[in-house]
Amino acid sequence: MDPLLIANGLANFVISLSLTLFFLMVYGHEDGIVQKWKPINHWLLKLSLVILICISAWNTIVNFGLLTVVLYTPTPPGEVVMHVALAGLFIWMFWFHKFHFIKVMEEQKNKLAAARKKRATRTPTKAATKTARALPKK
Repeated sequence: MDPLLIANGLANFVISLSLTLFFLMVYGHEDGIVQKWKPINHWLLKLSLVILICISAWNTIVNFGLLTVVLYTPTPPGEVVMHVALAGLFIWMFWFHKFHFIKVMEEQKNKLAAARKKRATRTPTKAATKTARALPKK
């Protein structure tokens, strides 16, 4: 088997896998930021990701010979290099979203919940008590 076909097939497999994982990260929960976008932006992103996932999965199947295509043409080396670069980019995109963006959002959510809990359980200060006593009773 041609080394370019193997490299292209692996790159397309990685693109498909990393974009699928990214898709699940973005659309896997209802309270995500993307869900709050305008419908055209939300659906444009979703459609674009689905098309890229399907095309890269199709290219993987064709490159590894799992499906014989009648009109098969050899892949130019420049396209293979582009697919390898895109695979690296999409891995980075998934990694960044998972381990930086979502982690930071969870930490902020936990800090906010802790602050709310602290506010709900604290006792009133002396100044607040004096003010409350000084107010006229109804």
